[in-house]
Amino acid sequence: GKVAPFHNPYLIPAPNARFGVMQFTHMFDYDPLSEDAVAAATAEGRRQMIEAYELLKAGDPDFRNLELICSAPVLGVRESRRIVGEYTLTADDLLAGRIFEDGICPVTFLMDVHSKKRNTDDCRDTPPYEIPFRCLIPKDYEGVLPRHRELLSDGRERGDPRRVCPPHRHPHSRGPRQRGPRKRLTPGELLF
Repeated sequence: GKVAPFHNPYLIPAPNARFGVMQFTHMFDYDPLSEDAVAAATAEGRRQMIEAYELLKAGDPDFRNLELICSAPVLGVRESRRIVGEYTLTADDLLAGRIFEDGICPVTFLMDVHSKKRNTDDCRDTPPYEIPFRCLIPKDYEGVLPRHRELLSDGRERGDPRRVCPPHRHPHSRGPRQRGPRKRLTPGELLF
């Protein structure tokens, strides 16, 4: 048979036992900053999805009643540009289970890195750790906070934070707290 482009496919059961999410496709070697390349990668991902669906349904009796309900409307881009932050979260922080004074988001999922190159993913268990608020503050820019997916990190630990609530909205966030009279503050001036 054919070799799957995603060497570690996952079937994640949904709460209703009849449904699940299949993570099976993976596109390599495309430019995430090029509209044409993203469109081509999206088409390739859909082609792979149909191929995987047909192979599973025809080739494995456990999947004979498999139904394809939907696919993601857009390609999930993992890496493109990065913003340099006041702090850069590293794989060492994750592996050490680092807790930060300005931690705003607890994370308990494994380190899950999907490489741009084939068969070089890095998935490891980690102890619980936190994302420090400084990861959200761009270096040398006042009054700007990037969106959650632009967490300022070295890239090896980005699998975890994308699974959790945005740090500034997390229900268990110790989060930035303003004390005293209300005044306009930049993100870097927020008090904890």
